[in-house]
Amino acid sequence: HEVQVFGRGGPNDWAPPPLPKCASMMPKKFDSQRKDAAKQRLRLKQEEVDRLDFHGFGGDIEGLRAFLTHKFGGSVRGWRKAIAPDEVGTGSVLLSDFCSGLKKIGFAGQAMTLWKALTRAAGGSTSVGLEHFEPDFAEQLDALAKTLVARFEGGALQAWGSMERDHLGRANFSEFERFVNAQKLIPRHADVHLRRVFEALDMRGLGTIGKEDFLFFDHWAHRRFGTPLSTDEELGEREEAEPWSPPRRPPTPEPPPTPEPSLDDFRKFLSQKYVTPARAWRVAIDLRGVGAIASPDFGKGCRAVGWKHKHHGLFKELAAKGGGLATMRTLDPDTAAAIDDLNEIISKKYGGDIHELWSQALDPADTGMVGRTEFVSEVAVELGMKAEAAKLLFNVLDTNGSGYITEGELMFVEVCESQLSQMLRSQQRRQEAPASMFHSVSSPALSTSSSPHAALLSSFAPTEKANIASPMKSTRGAQARAFANTHRIKHMFVADSIHQHCRSKTTEMVEELRYVNHLAMRSTPQGDVFRHTSQFYRECVKRLQVLQKPPQEESDEESEDEVEEEEG
Repeated sequence: HEVQVFGRGGPNDWAPPPLPKCASMMPKKFDSQRKDAAKQRLRLKQEEVDRLDFHGFGGDIEGLRAFLTHKFGGSVRGWRKAIAPDEVGTGSVLLSDFCSGLKKIGFAGQAMTLWKALTRAAGGSTSVGLEHFEPDFAEQLDALAKTLVARFEGGALQAWGSMERDHLGRANFSEFERFVNAQKLIPRHADVHLRRVFEALDMRGLGTIGKEDFLFFDHWAHRRFGTPLSTDEELGEREEAEPWSPPRRPPTPEPPPTPEPSLDDFRKFLSQKYVTPARAWRVAIDLRGVGAIASPDFGKGCRAVGWKHKHHGLFKELAAKGGGLATMRTLDPDTAAAIDDLNEIISKKYGGDIHELWSQALDPADTGMVGRTEFVSEVAVELGMKAEAAKLLFNVLDTNGSGYITEGELMFVEVCESQLSQMLRSQQRRQEAPASMFHSVSSPALSTSSSPHAALLSSFAPTEKANIASPMKSTRGAQARAFANTHRIKHMFVADSIHQHCRSKTTEMVEELRYVNHLAMRSTPQGDVFRHTSQFYRECVKRLQVLQKPPQEESDEESEDEVEEEEG
C-alpha cells in the first residue's frame, strides 16, 4: 500500500484556488494614475528648464551671455569684470575661479553644466578664456589687435598718443571710430563691429575709454600672438590736469569735556521739577523721613528725580557742608532758615504750640485747610515773616501740589529734624562714653565699616529699637506707596471741604466790604444838602479817601466828625 504524503504532489495535496478575473490584471484606474504621474513629472521638469532658460540659468552659454548682458550691459564686460581672474580680463579661468565668479554675481543656475559646455568649446581643456566664451568677438579682436600692433611699433600706447580727441585722458565712441577708420585698422575681409568693441573696452560703462582701457589691445595681442607688451614711455602727450575739487574742510575740533554739574545745578534741576529742592527732598529723596541719608539712598533718590549725572560728588559736597550728613538743610538752606524762623516765632508768640498758630492765625474758621494765598498773607502779616519765606514754607508743606495744606501737614515744621537731633545726641553720648574692649561687635568702638558715611549713619542710629511700623523699618517702595495713599486721602478731604472753605472766606470778605461801605456811604443831616458844587466835590473826595484807609484811621475820623457835628 502506497502512503500519500501531503504537500508532495499527491492527489490529496491542497492547491490554492485560481485568482478571479478582476485580480489577474492591474486596475485601469491605477494604470491611468501612473501615466498621469509620469506626465506630471515631465511637465514640472519642462517648467524648471523653461524657468532656467528664461533667467539664463539653464546651463548653456547663451543663457550666461544673456545674464551677463543684463547685469553688466555686455557679456564681454561681464566676463572681464566678474569671471576673469586678472584685472585686464584676458587670463585663463579655472573651475574654482569660474565658480567663485558665478557666486559673486549671484548666478543660481546649473554651473557644472555650463562649465562642461565651455570646456567642450575649449577642446577639453581644464581652463577656458574669453575666446571660448565669445569666439565670434574673439575673431574681431584678433583682426583689430593684429593690425594695430603691426601699424604702431609702440603698440596700443603709441596708438593712444596719436589719437585725436577733445580730452587728454579719455575718448568717446566717435573719436575711437574716427581713429580706427583713419588708420585703416580693420582688414577688408574682417567683419568688426566697432560699437561692440568699444563697449567691451569701456569697463566702467561711462561711454568713454581711457588709456588703461585702450591698452587692452596690447594684452590681447600678447595672449593671442605672443607680441611683447609696450612700456609706458614718454610719448610727448600732456597729462590731464587734476579735476577741481572743493577745498577740504579743516577738521572739526573736539569739544572740550563737559564738566560735571555742580550742587547749584542740581538745585536748579530740582527747582524746575519740584518747585523747591526741599520739596524734592521730601517727595523723592528722603522718602523715609529720617532727615539724613547715606550715599546709596541718595543715588536712588537722584535716579528717582531723573538726574542722569553722577551723584557721588554731590553727596560729598552735601556731607561736607552738613558735618558728614546729607540733609535737607544742606540741600535747601533757604527753606531750612524759613522753618527755623517759624519755629522761633511759634515758641515766642504761641508758647511753642503749633495748634494755637493754626487755630488763631491760619484757620480761625475751622475749615480744616488753608490755601496758598491765605497762608502767605497770614504768615507775612500776623507773624512778620517775608513773603518769599512764607512761599518756601508752603511749598515744602504741600507735597502733592494741591494748593492747600492741612493741620497735619503743618506738623512737619515741628518734627522735620527731630530724629536728626536724636541721632546727634546719641552720637555725642557715644563719643563721651569711654571705649571698652568688652563692647559688643555691633558697638561703634569696634565698627569696621568700609564706608565712612555708612559708619557715621550707623553710629547715629537710636539706642532704642524702632517700631516695626516706623518709617525707619520700611523701604523706599513702601514709603512711595504710603505717600501715594496720603495724597489720595488729602485730595478726598480737600474735595469735601473746599465748599465750606470757600463759603467761609466769601462770608468774611462780604462782612469786611459791608463795613467799609457803611462807613463810606453813611448819611448825615449836614452832609446830604450841599450849597454849591465845590462843597459836593470836597465831600466826594473825602469819602473816596476813606475807602483807601485802614479801619483804625476811619474810626479816628468818625470821632472827629462826631465832635465837629456836636460843635456845629
